[in-house]
Amino acid sequence: MPPAKPLAPSARRLATTYDVSLSADDKLAAVGSQKYEITIVDLATAMSRPFSFSGKKPREQQFVWFPDGKWLAFTAEVADNRWGIFRKATDGRTESKLVHLCQAGVCAASSWSHDGKLLALEEYDTLSEVHSEVVLSEDGKELFSLPHSGDPTFSPDGKWLAFQSDESGKSLAYVTAIPPGREKWQLSSDAAMVVLRSTSGTILYMAGGKIMELP
Repeated sequence: MPPAKPLAPSARRLATTYDVSLSADDKLAAVGSQKYEITIVDLATAMSRPFSFSGKKPREQQFVWFPDGKWLAFTAEVADNRWGIFRKATDGRTESKLVHLCQAGVCAASSWSHDGKLLALEEYDTLSEVHSEVVLSEDGKELFSLPHSGDPTFSPDGKWLAFQSDESGKSLAYVTAIPPGREKWQLSSDAAMVVLRSTSGTILYMAGGKIMELP
């Protein structure tokens, strides 16, 4: 496997944020703030507009775009102490729709398959225990889960799933085929890595304070 290389920094920087998610065409960014608000930013013009939750109380700063760039998925309160993953059109013209009800504690959307049919998410069982799931986006039916893992990310062709796991005793990044069997491949020996995004032919992850790019 070729060695990973640091990704060159972008010339454009955003103000202090808690999370940033890019649309598939890289023209828009969803930006989360410390006030648990999401703003949609046009990266070409730097113009921004607020993203409404339609009265839903947001919980997690993690949120992801649908493949067509017209929707955003985020975690919000369903009822007292119950949370779910919602989707809402980024133009603000529709109400939020519940996609997946968190089974225990809080869950967060991590990645959508290229056709929008599958959703990869994290389920937080406790503050220290988390596992990854892949569910159908229409009814939330679980297809499979990966214990002791997080940050699941689909490849552009939908055939692979990259994820972070501490099963070995330290946090490492892996990739496995979909649906997963017993085979999984370790991306690097560096610890404390978080898979950020899978692009065409590459995987981006964080290691040693740097964003790394690996074929």
